[in-house]
Amino acid sequence: MEDIHSDQNLDGTRKSAKNGRVTARQATIDAKSRRIEAQRAMDHKRDEEAHKVAELKRQEEQQENDRLDAVVKKKDRKKVGIALPLIILGIAALIIVQRKVIPSYDYRNAVDLMEEGKYHEAIAEFRALQGYKDSDEKILECEAALNEVVYVNAVKIMDDGHFDDAIAVFETLHGYKDSKDLIVKCMEGKYNLAPSILAEGNYREAVDIYYSLEEYKDSHDLAQEICKQHGLDTLEDVDVGDVVYFGQYEQDDNPHDGKEYVEWVVLEKRNGKTLVISRYGLDCKWYNPQEDTTWEDSYIRSWLNSTFYDGTFSEEEKGTIMLANVRAEKNPVHDTKPGNATRDRVFLLSQSETEQYCSTVLEGRCMPTKFAMARGVYCYENCGGDCGWWLRSPGLNQSSAAFVNEYGWASYDGIGVEYGWAAVRPALWINLEKV
Repeated sequence: MEDIHSDQNLDGTRKSAKNGRVTARQATIDAKSRRIEAQRAMDHKRDEEAHKVAELKRQEEQQENDRLDAVVKKKDRKKVGIALPLIILGIAALIIVQRKVIPSYDYRNAVDLMEEGKYHEAIAEFRALQGYKDSDEKILECEAALNEVVYVNAVKIMDDGHFDDAIAVFETLHGYKDSKDLIVKCMEGKYNLAPSILAEGNYREAVDIYYSLEEYKDSHDLAQEICKQHGLDTLEDVDVGDVVYFGQYEQDDNPHDGKEYVEWVVLEKRNGKTLVISRYGLDCKWYNPQEDTTWEDSYIRSWLNSTFYDGTFSEEEKGTIMLANVRAEKNPVHDTKPGNATRDRVFLLSQSETEQYCSTVLEGRCMPTKFAMARGVYCYENCGGDCGWWLRSPGLNQSSAAFVNEYGWASYDGIGVEYGWAAVRPALWINLEKV
């Protein structure tokens, strides 16, 4: 029993010791946990303090940056404030250079050109300066110098006896100095030259001189007198390609000075007759006011053989104009009806006739008279003022007629018969045995 109690006491002692060890170990664990927690708290506190320090440092840096930015911006504004006037001054200086230095250079260059006698170039330079200094006066000086050069040249041409050329040059001077008086002097020179040419037997040349003088003194009367005395009215002494005077028609668009003698180009001479065509486009007429026509039924044919014929030729001249058989020729390209052949005293050339004579004697390109221009003939400036002129052949269809364009080419397509801007070049046969 005693032993049992001893064992029990021993077990109790052991349990108590064990419990004491457990308690001590737990206490150690708890103490360690408390130290860990305390350490964590301290670390957290240090982190918070470090964060606060970092935030304060960041704020201080931001403030410093803001301060520095403000300083920089203030300096930039000062720089701009300094630079802007400099820029303005630079622009002003450039304007001054453009307004004064550059025009001054161009002006000096223009003066140099003027002094070198390059008046056209100098005038262009002075005009570009738009009134700078005395540019306008310099232009007038250049123009006067140019006129003087032309004037001196024209006087030399006149002194050499080339009166027609001199007149043409003097007319370009528009009254400079005594150029108008010198034109009259040239005409007097031509007038005085004609008798010596006539004495040499050059009757046609003398007549041409007198006719070219138009109304100067009694030139026309003298020309007609020579023709009657030397038989020039018979046309027997002229050759193909010569120009003859026959009939009168208004040409200078000045009805107060009477009609002008019509110039005709001789196209052909055979079997005692000669074919002629007017040298210039004498009038402006439509081929026909309505569409679908032929030469036979056209207005222009009727007008040529009535109004034109009656108003252009004297009764004596009419007696020499033949009633010719005029063929109704087809268009070489288009199948257009040409109508019937006709008998006319005055007519238009056909396409084939034009091509035939243009290859030998006739000038396809044609100048209109002033009267024809006033009546509506269209002149092509790019062709030296030449115009288109009607042919009698049909064109592309019944509502068109062939014509010669401003380049001197016969057009197969033609133009509408109602067009009112083409010129009229009449043609006719003259009986040489009756003149």
